[in-house]
Amino acid sequence: MINESVLDNYIAGVSEAEAGSRSPAEFYKVQAILARTYALAHINKHQLEGFNLCDQVHCQAFFGKTHEPEILNAVAATKGKVVVDEDMNLIVAVFHSNSGGQTVNSEDVWGKPTSYLRSVQDTFSLKMPNAKWQRKIAMADWLDYLKIKHNYPVEDSSARWYALHFRQDTRKINLEYNNIKVPLKNVRTDFQLKSTFFSLDLVGDTLIFNGRGFGHGIGMCQEGAMRMAKAGYDYKDVLNYYYKNVHLIDLKDLNFFRE
Repeated sequence: MINESVLDNYIAGVSEAEAGSRSPAEFYKVQAILARTYALAHINKHQLEGFNLCDQVHCQAFFGKTHEPEILNAVAATKGKVVVDEDMNLIVAVFHSNSGGQTVNSEDVWGKPTSYLRSVQDTFSLKMPNAKWQRKIAMADWLDYLKIKHNYPVEDSSARWYALHFRQDTRKINLEYNNIKVPLKNVRTDFQLKSTFFSLDLVGDTLIFNGRGFGHGIGMCQEGAMRMAKAGYDYKDVLNYYYKNVHLIDLKDLNFFRE
């Protein structure tokens, strides 16, 4: 089934699906601009299948047309607005639920640096619902995982201690010991953790993951942006806080500025 939709009806639907129906009005403006930017930057993502975008997180979540006045007003107030980088290209408008206090450089997750997706100290995300989490597993399962999947030297007492007491005060890419690297993005996937931003504590034979944030950590932190909106920041402030060296521009002006 293919749903044919006017762009801004789609953007409004995405904004509700991604941000719910009880968020601050100014935050909906941010979400609408990012949804529009992402949609247009990926408009041909499913071209070979005969349509533009799917309704899942592979593109953007979309549950159908919204009737929420706050969302419809935010979409109308930002009509045609998109975010571009310094070369006037539509940005990859990614976002996540909560950064845990620090967002991530794009290369730390994707391996490719991007001028506008830089790590930001994000105090706005703290004290929000997804700022902290905890997970417990058996110590033996963790050590077996490191040894079997990553060839980590768990028999070495120093390496073993480090692996059981790993700390992150600021975000790291790997759990690393003597040039042996365990990518944290792999750990997150394999153990289905909320984020890669965690430290470890050992209690008896139980290993406790004390985690921060929810999601990949790149781009805008939704909960941080909501808090900024509630504190009186406008949508431009939010965009420039989470995306560096970007410009907000109207679609009708984009070709002119490119030329």
